[in-house]
Amino acid sequence: MGDYSHGYFEKAIRVQSLLYAETQDQAHLERIYQLMEDSKADVLREAVDRGRTLLSGSLPDSLLQKEEALRLSMAELRNQLAQEQLIESKTDEASLQKYRTRLADLERAYEKVADAIKVQDPRFQGPRLEELHTALKEIMQRLAADNGLLLEYFFGKEVVYLMGIHPGGAFLHTLPNDEALYTALQRYIGYFKDANASLSDPAGYFEAAHALFALLIPREAAALLDESGALLVIPDGPLGYLPFEALLTESYTGKGFGQAPYLIKKLPVQYSWSAELLWRPGPERKEGAVVQFDPQFSKGERGLVPLVQGKKETAPLAKLRRLAGSAAVLAEFQRRAPKSLLLHLSTHASAGVGSEPRVEFFDQALTLPQLYALLLPTELVVLSACETNLGQIAAGEGVMSLARGFAYAGANSLIATQWEINESSTAQILAQFYEGLSNDQTKLDALRQAKLQYLQTAPSAAQQSPYFWAGLSFYGQDGTLDLPAAFPLWAWGLLLVFILLLGILLLRRFR
Repeated sequence: MGDYSHGYFEKAIRVQSLLYAETQDQAHLERIYQLMEDSKADVLREAVDRGRTLLSGSLPDSLLQKEEALRLSMAELRNQLAQEQLIESKTDEASLQKYRTRLADLERAYEKVADAIKVQDPRFQGPRLEELHTALKEIMQRLAADNGLLLEYFFGKEVVYLMGIHPGGAFLHTLPNDEALYTALQRYIGYFKDANASLSDPAGYFEAAHALFALLIPREAAALLDESGALLVIPDGPLGYLPFEALLTESYTGKGFGQAPYLIKKLPVQYSWSAELLWRPGPERKEGAVVQFDPQFSKGERGLVPLVQGKKETAPLAKLRRLAGSAAVLAEFQRRAPKSLLLHLSTHASAGVGSEPRVEFFDQALTLPQLYALLLPTELVVLSACETNLGQIAAGEGVMSLARGFAYAGANSLIATQWEINESSTAQILAQFYEGLSNDQTKLDALRQAKLQYLQTAPSAAQQSPYFWAGLSFYGQDGTLDLPAAFPLWAWGLLLVFILLLGILLLRRFR
C-alpha cells in the first residue's frame, strides 16, 4: 500500500505547495502537514492503537486470550516460514505451501476475533482511509512548552519537501532530489561504515557534514536553532539512516573532532516515525521493573563474540534486575518484558542482510515476526547492540528496523543504534545517561548530556570522532523516569572512612 500510494501523496503535496506559493494561505500548509502524516507510519500507528486497546482493560478476558493465542501462533508460523524461505533450495514448494495455508487459516480466525473486538472498542480496527490529525496550531502550542522545532521530511522521487513547525509559525522548504543530494547522503553515511573512515579523512568528514547540514536544514530552520530547546526530526526514506546530531552547523577547518561545531552542541535531537506518535495519548506507565539482559557470550556461544561492558552500562541504576550469561534467555525476556518500565539489552543484533533483523539472547534470537507479536507497554527500551535502527526502507513506513519493531510492540521510547557501535564508548555514554536519568533529567536531555560529557572525556582525540558517540539515537516520547539512583561512589567512600574512624575510636575505648 505504501509503495502504491507514495506517488499520489507526492503529487498532492506538490499541488498544495504550488497553491501555497501563489496564495500564502496557511490552509495549504495545514494540508501539506496532513498529507505528510498520512503518508507515514500508518501500519505502525495502527499497531500502537491496537496494543493500547488490548491493554486498556475494557475487553473480556476470553476475547483477549483468543486474540493473544492467535497472534503468537501467527508470529511463530511467520518466523518458521521466513526460516524455510532462507533455505529455499533445500525446501520443496509443497512444504512452503503448507506453511502458507496454515497461516491463511490463522489469519482468517484472527479476523473474526478482531471483528468481535471492534464491536467492543472501535479503536481496534483495520487500515484507516482518513485520520483526523492534530492541527498545526495545536502542534505549535505543544512545541512551545519546550520551545521545540519540528522538521518533517517527505522524500519524493523528484523533490524532497520539508515542513518546519515552531511555536511562532510554520514554513515549507523544497530541495531537488538529484545526484547532488544522493552524493551528499552517500558520502556522509560512508564515514560511519567503520571507525577508520572518518579518522583517516577528518577534513573530508567535516566538509561532508556541513554540506549536508546546509542541504537538509535551510537558513530559515538554522536561524531558529539557537533559540530552540530541542530539534524533533521526522525523517523519510534514506534520511532515516542519518545521525543529524553529528552534522556541522558551520564550516570547520580544524583538526580535532572534539572542537567541531556539531548540531548536538546547540540542542538535543529527537526522532520519530511520525509527528502524531510524539503526542499519541496512551496509558502512562509510572512503575514496573527495571531489567537488563546481558547474555555476554563469554565462551563464544553460537559463534557470537564475547561482550564485557554490559555491567558498566547500567552501573548507576540501583534497583536493577540484571540477567547475565545463561540467565538471559529468550523465554525470560518474553516473560519479564511486558511488566517492565525500562528494558536494557546489552547484546548482539543484526539488521538482517539476507535474513530477518534479529536481536540475540543467550539461547536463541528474537526476530521481527516474533517481536511484532509481543505487547510491550514499556516506557523505555535501550538497545545496546549493533545496527538496531538499520533495515530495509519501506515507502511510508520508514526503516524496517528492530527499533521500529519495539515501537510496534508498544515501547513508548527507545535508544537505538545506527551502525556497528563501539562497545567501550557506548558503555561510557550509557552509564552517564543513566546517571542523568536517575537525577531527574529527561530521557532526551540525559542522552545529549552523556554524549557531550563523552566528547570532553574521551580516552583519546581519535575517540572523539562521531563514530564513537553519534550512533545512539533517541526515538519516541520524551519525559523523565522515576528511577532511584545508586548510592554514589563518593558516599561509599565517606561511609568507609566513618566506619574506620568509629572502629579506631571503639578500639581505643576498649583498650
